[in-house]
Amino acid sequence: MNPPRTVSVTVEYRQPQGCLNVTTPCDEPVIFFGSWMHPGEEFRLTPDPGSYVWRGTARGVPVNYPPRDQAHLVRIFDPFLREGPGGGVTAQRLWVGSELLDKFDQPGGHDESALVYVDENGLGHDPFF
Repeated sequence: MNPPRTVSVTVEYRQPQGCLNVTTPCDEPVIFFGSWMHPGEEFRLTPDPGSYVWRGTARGVPVNYPPRDQAHLVRIFDPFLREGPGGGVTAQRLWVGSELLDKFDQPGGHDESALVYVDENGLGHDPFF
């Protein structure tokens, strides 16, 4: 069996405008995680000066569109949300491959993730359900 093709995919996250924390710091980086990544492969997003938008590029993302298997699970660690119910983990306000993701696995908690399929052009696709 041949391994799937891989592509680079743009990631964009819009952070809330105010930090929710009372006792923990808000000045740490925003981190992106994808289910295809091995431990240690998560990466920091870069802030867009003057806004609450963070961007980056995920490299080596397996192509899985059209859907042949499970969707990728993606999420963010946002220090602004650390004292919230998800402990800083969120998949809200997340674009992967230019697609705003709106299908979630375990929404609202520590394991919240968005589901996405990625095509050979590095574009994201929501699951069809």
